[in-house]
Amino acid sequence: ATGPAPQAPTLACVSSFRGYMETTPPWQAHSLVVVSGPPAAGKSRYVQEKQRRGAPHVRLSVEERSKHVVVKRIKKHTDTVYVVDDQNGGAARGQLLAELADALPPSPLLVSCRPEGGRLQCEWANEWAMAEAVAGSEHTYLPLAAGEACSRRVYGSTRADRALDGPLTAASAGVDDKFARTAEVQLPLREDLSGCFGESALLIDGCCLFHPPRAGASPRDALVWNHEVADAVACWLGHRPRARLLVTLQPRSLFEPLVDLVDSSGDSGAFEAALAQLDSGGALFATALDGLRELVSRLGAPAHYLWLAPGAPPSTIGGGIGGGIGGGGDGGGGAGQSWLTGAVASGAARADGRLVAWPMAWLVRRHKVALDELLVVSPDGDRRAIDCGIRQMRLESFVRVGGDTRDVSGPAAGSMPSFLRPFRSGGSSASPPPPAGEREEAHGRIHGTVAPPGGHSLPPSS
Repeated sequence: ATGPAPQAPTLACVSSFRGYMETTPPWQAHSLVVVSGPPAAGKSRYVQEKQRRGAPHVRLSVEERSKHVVVKRIKKHTDTVYVVDDQNGGAARGQLLAELADALPPSPLLVSCRPEGGRLQCEWANEWAMAEAVAGSEHTYLPLAAGEACSRRVYGSTRADRALDGPLTAASAGVDDKFARTAEVQLPLREDLSGCFGESALLIDGCCLFHPPRAGASPRDALVWNHEVADAVACWLGHRPRARLLVTLQPRSLFEPLVDLVDSSGDSGAFEAALAQLDSGGALFATALDGLRELVSRLGAPAHYLWLAPGAPPSTIGGGIGGGIGGGGDGGGGAGQSWLTGAVASGAARADGRLVAWPMAWLVRRHKVALDELLVVSPDGDRRAIDCGIRQMRLESFVRVGGDTRDVSGPAAGSMPSFLRPFRSGGSSASPPPPAGEREEAHGRIHGTVAPPGGHSLPPSS
């Protein structure tokens, strides 16, 4: 009788993408390599880099093909290296890995991918992938949910793999003993973009620029810009003529008083449905743009905005599949993705399994803003900017200094997570924004530029 195959020593975890490439044994013919890890960890780029360095393979994704097709193809062609790119989301995923490992007799290799910055890095990668989708990426992208139930709700009953919560390695799914060889690789955030970020920017929450609207006001008359804040912004830009002004336009923070609901923090989706109904025909978006145009005219400098379109929750499982911009309605088409990608930092967003939207990360990628050349201004301070070692100020403090922040101290040295440090100043690759009047749209986001009358659509490139 033949005993169990001896277990090869587990490869030591290495500290970087490139380091792994130098230490991993070559992929053998007639073998199976399973590359496993959470969504947005960088698995596909890791596989592409491996091929670029001379490791031929056939990539099979369990996201794109059924399990039966994947296993059948591996068994049919025995002279090929098969790489199965797997999201490893839950116990069912672990069972699939076990079946794939049994499909080939030679020693299969399990590569468990860990993002250098953990879940936080995956959230950045998710926003960056959405930003690339509007900038002409050749690949479609399905934004992530936090929980599996939310992923199914938007994409369908079989798509729990677009959820970030879950085990990070196959070992946590209990299947590592099915593989004769295992290895771990720690992946950085987009190593191919390291050193490419060089823009300076002020990023301000749009609700800071306007006085709070009166309850019951018409959407068209809701926003009146704040002269004091406008003067502070003008001062900041005056000291940095090459910097960009980035504005996040989130309908909840801009128009919440217009929604006639006693409790807007519940998880029923009623508030978001009502907000989406108010935006029927793009009414709220048009109001926000009109207000921004008045401000830009006063400043004499362009503003680059990101609008997070309101969307009602999908009414059926899989009711959010689609890439367009959605408003209210039944949650079909792009409306479900607007709902998915527009969650704010509220209890409702956490309860329904969505990731909280992070427009700051989206705009950093789209404009290639150097993280140490970024100032974030928000009503009450930005906790996530603090956690990322990015300079931020409360609106009250920003106005108190009149926008002159040259003597205001920044984050403590070393407070930025290591996976973000390659995106500090030093880069020279500019990322042109869309020309004034044109829009980029995807995943419930609209990005565009508002230029002053007779002015340029963007400041001189840095």
